[in-house]
Order: sequence, then C-alpha cells, then structure tokens
Amino acid sequence: MAGALRALQLAARFVGQVRQSWQNRRIVERLRAGDVPERQRLLAAFRQGRRVCCTPEAKIVIASAGSGGFALGCRARGCQRIYCFAPVAEDFARLQQRFAGLSGCKLAAQALFRSDLAPLPEHLWHSGPMQRGNSGNLLFGGRRFDVSRQMFLDDAGRSVPLSRPLRRSARAQRVTVTPLDDVLRHHGAVRLLRLDLQGGEFPVLLTSRELRRVEQIEGQLNELGVAACAQLVPEARLPWSSWTAALFVEQLELRGFRVVLRPQAMHRWSFSARRIGAGTREPPLVPSDHYGRRYDSKLRFGSYWHQIHEILRWQPASVLEVGIGNGFVSDYLRKRDVRLRTVDVNPELGPDLVASVLALPFADASFDVACSFETLEHIDYGHFPQAVAELARVARRAVLLSLPDVTRRLGVLLTLPGWRFQKGIDLTLPGRLHTFDGQHFWEIGKRGYPLSRILAVLRQQGLRISRCYRADENLYHRFIVAEIPPRS
Repeated sequence: MAGALRALQLAARFVGQVRQSWQNRRIVERLRAGDVPERQRLLAAFRQGRRVCCTPEAKIVIASAGSGGFALGCRARGCQRIYCFAPVAEDFARLQQRFAGLSGCKLAAQALFRSDLAPLPEHLWHSGPMQRGNSGNLLFGGRRFDVSRQMFLDDAGRSVPLSRPLRRSARAQRVTVTPLDDVLRHHGAVRLLRLDLQGGEFPVLLTSRELRRVEQIEGQLNELGVAACAQLVPEARLPWSSWTAALFVEQLELRGFRVVLRPQAMHRWSFSARRIGAGTREPPLVPSDHYGRRYDSKLRFGSYWHQIHEILRWQPASVLEVGIGNGFVSDYLRKRDVRLRTVDVNPELGPDLVASVLALPFADASFDVACSFETLEHIDYGHFPQAVAELARVARRAVLLSLPDVTRRLGVLLTLPGWRFQKGIDLTLPGRLHTFDGQHFWEIGKRGYPLSRILAVLRQQGLRISRCYRADENLYHRFIVAEIPPRS
C-alpha cells in the first residue's frame, strides 16, 4: 500500500512538472514579440520575475506593468495570482494580447495613485509612454519629464528647462486612477508590490496606511529636485521640497521596512524593501506569573498614577486598554464608572477580548481613547508601526502610550518642608545595544531606537504629539500623549 501511494505521488509530481513545462513554453513564445530593443527589455524583465520566490497562492501587484515581462517571469515561476495595472491605452492593448489565454494574470486599465486625497479625482493626465520603455507618470499634468537630466522633454525628445513653460504632450492621456490602499485592502496580504512610476512611487507609497499588508516592495526610485517638485500638479505634491533617495529610505523604514538601494543612473535607483518581521512570530505571551508581587513596586505605582491621570483628563466616554497587565488600572477605572474594554493576547490574564494589537477587532473610531502602557516593547519593532496604526484607527480623540526609556538623565532634586523642586534633562549619548531578555524586543534609548524615531512613527500615522515626558516617580517609563486630528 505504501509503495502504491508513493508511486501515485511521483506520478502526480511528474504530471505537474510536464504541465508547468508546457505552460512555460507557451510563456517563452510570448517573449519573441516586438523589435529587438523591446525583446531585450522584455527578456530582462522576465528574468527578474523568474527570481521572485513565491507560492502559487501568493499575490503579486504590479503597478505600471510595462512590457509585461516581469509578470510573465512570475507566472513561469509558478505564481498564479498576478495583478497588473496598465493605465496607458497602448500598453493595455499590448498586454491584453500578450496575456491572452494565459491564466493567473489579471489586467486593469488603471493607474495606482496616492491614498490620502478625499475625494480622489477619477482621472488625471498621464504623460504617455516614453523612450526606452519608460512608463511615464502622473506628476506633471501630461508633460514628459527626464529624471536623469531633471528637465522636461518636448514631443521631439528635446530637453526643455523647468523654468520654461511647456504644454501638455501630444501623447498625454487622461487615465483612471485608484488609491493604492483600496487595492491592498481588497487583496488582503500581498507578497510583492512592484512599482515603476517615474517618481510616482513617492506619493503612492508615502501616503499609504496599508503597507503593513505588503511583505516586499521593489522597483524603480526616481529623485526629484526642488525645481522639479515646484512643477508638480497639486494632486501629486507632498510636504517635502525635494524627493530624495535618503527621504524615501527614511520614510519606508518608519513604516517598518528594511530598504536596499542600487544606483542605476543620475537620480535613478533600483530598490528593494522588505518588511521587518515579515514571517516572524506574533507578540509572545507574557507569563501570568510575571505580574506577581515583585511586579508592583513603589516605582510602578507611581506609573499607575500617570496612566490613570492621562486617561481621566480626557473625560472619555469609552476607553480601550491594550495589554491588561495585572488589571490594576482597568479595575480602578471601572470603579470610576469609565466604560472600558480590555484586550490582551494572553487569555489567562482575563481580558474582555483575546486579540492582538496588530489586528484589533473593532470598527474605526470605536473608542474616545485607546491606550497601551508598557506593552508595545513586547513585540518585534518591525510590528510597531502596524500596532500604532491599529490604535490610531480605533481611537476617536487620542492614543496614550508608555514605553521603557533607558536614556541617561541628569537631574536636580531639592526638597524643603512643603516645597519640592525637580528638574532633569535627557543626555543624548550613544545608547548601548539592546539584547532580547525574553520580554522586551527593544527600548527607547538603546542603539537604533532613539526617541525621535519612535515619535516619527506616530506622526507618520497622522497623530499630533501633545505631551511627551518621563514620569518623575519612575524615569524608566516614558509617556506619550498623541491627539487624533478631526477626521474629514
């Protein structure tokens, strides 16, 4: 019986290999279309797609699919859920012909764009296809732009200084646009997001709030100087006066990615960004005995006072506490008739709901205040931006945090009967390397985790920092009060 079963498994594997080989032969035949330069570009993109590691069920989203070579390479690799966007009519028609009869590749005649415009215009002017297979962009109202020279191009291909007025290209087209976040929410989890947007990667990625759904991003990075950014259409503008590779890397790192750049030409890079912690475990369970008698020290009771004070000063109608600990704060608030829900990943602690901070099971703006005290350091820092995003999503008015801070501090304390003066400053000295102790994955003040980095993550989620301080009674605990601006 075992021998027969093994024979059937080998036969099924052989049939699958034959089927894939036949499918790949059909795919390779599609690489022979077009003139010699186009075939060369198609083959180069095909080889890149062949290097993608994915399962048949993994989802790949390709913005501006171009020649379609990368998608064909992914399909030859075995991926069967490839979603391509081709906003330009000529590209869409060519890809329809190239993908005809090929399962696993879906095509949309749309352009991916930024996710923070409300309402987003239904159509924008696209510059149209350019030389050497460049896809063009939506940034300049239909005017063609040469990234390497940082100059406009007229229809004859001649360079035009940015200071000179230039009409819309004769090849420009009005295209349908869709927000990247809508696509990511629709697909859920995306293995790979590939972009070739001629500068459009800045507004598309840096306004997204759903990048936590993406495991890896790769594509072309195109820098724009101050003069070029001044020529952007209003729909494409960002708060920065110039778009640089350093800015791009910084912003993606704030969103939990590790970025690798490879120079290609002047102001042009290829990049690959992998989400830190992709494939890592969920927040570990803190043992219940961690909250024993030794946990409730005199210093910690000082921290409890600040936690309760920061919550009550908002006079909230509803509160969400993520990370219940020993239940001291939640018990006190309930005795003060505060409507409270508690969430924790450890059912032994007795939370109202067992769930992860990375996926809170509540609708948007469900609570006046969402708080998490001495909790988020128990998750890998790669998950920290996602945790903050979830807290900000379910809160209406404020997000309250406390985090361990080991930054060295110089202070003065003077006491007299009935009078007390205490003042201190943090010393911005190089922190020591953090070693995982079985509880904390990271701490403020350790090497690589300065306070500025933590606050930047909160601001990236649209939060406004109204207070940030270390409790005098327990300097190890840093409190951050972040207000949520009115939602449109």
